[in-house]
This record gives sequence, structure tokens and C-alpha cells, in this order.
Amino acid sequence: MKAIIGATVVACGALIVFLLVQMAGVDENGNVGVKKAEATCTGKSLECLPQVDMVDVQGQVFTPDLLKGSVVVINFWATWCKPCLSEIPALAKVYDEYKGRGVHMLGIMTDDVELETLESFQKRTGMNFPVIRVDDEVNAAFEYPAALPTTYVYGPDGRLELSKRGAIREAELEAVLDRLVAKVGAAQPAQP
Repeated sequence: MKAIIGATVVACGALIVFLLVQMAGVDENGNVGVKKAEATCTGKSLECLPQVDMVDVQGQVFTPDLLKGSVVVINFWATWCKPCLSEIPALAKVYDEYKGRGVHMLGIMTDDVELETLESFQKRTGMNFPVIRVDDEVNAAFEYPAALPTTYVYGPDGRLELSKRGAIREAELEAVLDRLVAKVGAAQPAQP
């Protein structure tokens, strides 16, 4: 009987030690301790920048690896959307100011217009940031935004910092970007 109790105590002790080691983490050298925080967000919801490739109308691919470590502004819009039309000049101005400071801005166009119509729209509004034609994969990755315009801003760690339904004001976007650009630090500036 004493042997059974002793074996049970030893087994429980071993299980507790095992669980503590698993919860605390062990690095590649076998050192036990608290796991380091991940540099990038890896969740599946909009709380993390969706892990989806996006191709602009010029053919440039914006992959998760390309965007990693950058501040990313995603703006869903349409050519027929009046609030979108009013905010695009402000977005273009902000893009000019921040594109060399570690910021990517991508406009996700939700309507299907000919390239000539898009180019005319871009010229008329001063739109100077890359335009992605929405597809099922991109729409699903951003959980089918219910309003236009909708803007998401992700920090350099890939975490959602701002979600805005409706037109965003220039000052509101700049305040968020100023805070996030400081986090980019010594990272390489984003390419336009």
C-alpha cells in the first residue's frame, strides 16, 4: 500500500513539474523561463493584420512578409461612395507625408470599374497610394467590412491600432501614425 501511495506522489510531482515547465517555456538551450513576446501578431481575427497576399492594379504583390515591421493602413472604398470621395484627398496627403517613414497605405477598391475609370478617379481625387481590387480572399480576410469607407491601421507588430467605419479625418489618422511610426524605429522605410 505504501508503495502505491509513494508511486502516486512521485507521479503527481512529476506531472506538476512537467506542467510548470510547459507553462514557463524552455528556450533552445534548455533554459526554463518566461517565453519572450512574439514580435508579430499571429491571431486569426482583425486584431492582427490578415495573412493574405494583396495585388495592386499595377501588379505589385503586397505579401505579409513585405508588410511585416511596417505600419499598414488599409482603406476599403468604392468610386461611387461619397464619403470615400471626400476622404481620399486627405489620405493621399497623409500617404505623401508618411510613405518614407515605414508606412504602407493600401486602398481596397470594392467596386469593379475599368482601369481607365479608375485612373480618371485617381487623377480627379489625387489618389496616390496603391489600389487593390477586392477579391473573395481579401474580403474574407478583413471579415467583409459592412460600411464604406472603412479604415484599419496596424502597428509594426501587426496588431490592430485603429478601426474606423466612415470617413477618417486627416488629423485623426496622423495622430495614430505619429505614435506608430515612433515604434518602427530603425526599421527600413516602406517602399511606395
